[in-house]
Amino acid sequence: MKKIILLSLLASLPYNSSHASNHANEPTADQSQTDKTDTDNTQAETAATRVAPKPRADLQRDLALLLQNSLTQVVQLSALDQQFDLYYLEAEAKKPVGSILFFPDDRGHSNWPVTLAPLREGLPRYDWQTAVITQPEPVLAATPARTSYADTPATEQDTGDDPAAEDSIVQPNAQASSASELAGDNSDAVSDPTLAEITIARASAASQMLKEQSPLLILIGIGQGATWATAFAAGIDKSAKDNTRLLLINAQQSEDISAPKLIELIGDLKIDTIDIYSQRQNSSSYPWQEARKRAANRSEMENYMQIAAPNSAWSRSGNNWLFRKVYGLLKNQVLKPLQQKAAEAAAQPQPAKKRNQRPGSNSNN
Repeated sequence: MKKIILLSLLASLPYNSSHASNHANEPTADQSQTDKTDTDNTQAETAATRVAPKPRADLQRDLALLLQNSLTQVVQLSALDQQFDLYYLEAEAKKPVGSILFFPDDRGHSNWPVTLAPLREGLPRYDWQTAVITQPEPVLAATPARTSYADTPATEQDTGDDPAAEDSIVQPNAQASSASELAGDNSDAVSDPTLAEITIARASAASQMLKEQSPLLILIGIGQGATWATAFAAGIDKSAKDNTRLLLINAQQSEDISAPKLIELIGDLKIDTIDIYSQRQNSSSYPWQEARKRAANRSEMENYMQIAAPNSAWSRSGNNWLFRKVYGLLKNQVLKPLQQKAAEAAAQPQPAKKRNQRPGSNSNN
């Protein structure tokens, strides 16, 4: 009997030891709660310090670093209390014949290799100084939210005396009222400047810098950048319109929510404008070039010229054609008329200078 009791005691020893070790390794309730709280705090700090990505700003910073090893100067300017980069190239001549300010396409960047970069880098060889403004990311209109509808319309019997149905009807109104209250609370908040305000302010700062070297300013808008170039040109003072020209290259309407309508801006122009366009391959597309021409005719612009370009002009293969066309237009349509006007003014007889004479003296002596 004693042997049986001894064997049973020996058999129970491994189980008790393993059970005690498992309980020893288990964390207490207080420790579990503390660890959970620390984890939640860490996640909250991570979410609070997370910075939203800005791909356009990162791209411009990379471009600025890349251009430091080239002839392009990355000039820091300020507008609306914001710092921005201006990609500036000096003319090869000591005194430039004029300045060119580029407005890049919203869908590209300020050193886009097609259309923009060949003009920006090539025209300084012919004594033009060039500059390109940098812009933030455009804000596009939000995609309308997809609405859902009930498979079976509610009837009076379904919603007559059902409390749940009444809640479903009242709840959207409560949400609308709360949304309106939030909107009212934020109405006094200072809103950030729009892309339109930023672009006009930056173009003003850039043009002031360029005019220090030459009073002649050419505004070139490429693609959707034509909207911003036209908006800036429409606000130019009448005293400066004689030394300002506008060149639109493949003009398109900007999709930013703050962008003005390009067609309406054409009617407000008071300066000479050249519009280089190409007919869309799809014949059913809207003839925007005709709309721009009609807007110019209705406003009785003195000089609005349209030039048709091949569709290949907006590709790498058409860079050479576009550069030669733009250079020829600047030479024949801008510089030559200004030079002739200056020569005519110099050829006119100058009025004789008046001499101060004493009273009673003979002017013939």
